[in-house]
Amino acid sequence: IIDMIKSLFVIQKDGVVVIEKHWRGTTSRSVCSEFWNFVCNEQRHQDVSPVFTTVKYQIVNIYRANLFFVAVIECDDVSQGVVGQVLFVQPKEE
Repeated sequence: IIDMIKSLFVIQKDGVVVIEKHWRGTTSRSVCSEFWNFVCNEQRHQDVSPVFTTVKYQIVNIYRANLFFVAVIECDDVSQGVVGQVLFVQPKEE
């Protein structure tokens, strides 16, 4: 799965991108704005869906320690099985 991740963003709970890493080309930060729109629709950060689909990308995120870890995967590369694997390894918050 790591070969499929195009970019990784670390976003603070206020929406500020603090770290970004690109492996397969540069992903525009506009994808973070799109993700943040999804976040703002939820009352609690913990309630944000772990997977979002945009026109070009699958956005997989984990919220830990007041940070969102946001992986961007191109839609051409992803299948439901792979996303399921990512969700399977995500530990549940208590």
